[in-house]
Amino acid sequence: MLAEERRAKIIEFLKTEETMTVQHLSEKLKVSEMTIRRDLITLDKKRVIRRIHGGATILQREKITVRSPFNEREDRLWHEKLRIAKKTAETIKDGETILMDIGTTTHLVAQHLKHRTNLFIVTNSIKIAHEMAGLPSIKVLLLGGYLYDPFELSLVGLPVIKMLSELRVDKAIIGVAGVHEDRGIVNLDLDESEIRKIMIHCAREVIVVADHSKIGKDSLVSVAPLTAIDTLITNKAADPHYISLFKQYGVQVILA
Repeated sequence: MLAEERRAKIIEFLKTEETMTVQHLSEKLKVSEMTIRRDLITLDKKRVIRRIHGGATILQREKITVRSPFNEREDRLWHEKLRIAKKTAETIKDGETILMDIGTTTHLVAQHLKHRTNLFIVTNSIKIAHEMAGLPSIKVLLLGGYLYDPFELSLVGLPVIKMLSELRVDKAIIGVAGVHEDRGIVNLDLDESEIRKIMIHCAREVIVVADHSKIGKDSLVSVAPLTAIDTLITNKAADPHYISLFKQYGVQVILA
């Protein structure tokens, strides 16, 4: 494969995935990581892509996002999300009350809490509630509301808001469409954003889980400012520019 053809393939991959690691590109194109790094340097100089630690991202990264079905998002960056989920589970102590948002990464977090003792899980995700069903050491409060998304199996509406307004939890695990330098936590759905806003207010500690493709990304609705985030857990391919910026706002950043 000629260099120009290979670089065209890299751009094509990044337009689909938005962010990819050098290792992943090397495996897909069956060339050395050194070759991929040289290609990325060339494309970066042409301002087609932006190099980040361990990989690259397409420059149109801050466009407004459109959510795809849960099963499609579940496979996207699965290994990165898995590392984030494991690291997030390590921050949770036995005996705590945990509020869990909907989303593919939060669902993975739930899977890594199943062996824990004396947890109280509050969620508006039928998927997460089902994941925890029947575990003797974990109690689950499913926030009752209107079934909103047949793929996400999320519950929204005034009943959820009313239940949340009466609660105070130790930690909230929040999924996002993006974490933006100016608009903070962003999401692309109005109804689910209203739920997230209240989740943030009723938690003593707010933990945002977001893979590197969401770092620096904007979306339709601003849910909360960066100062509302206590801890951001992402993976090591996250753009260091944004990581440094978020720390200036007092956000603890953990790289999985």
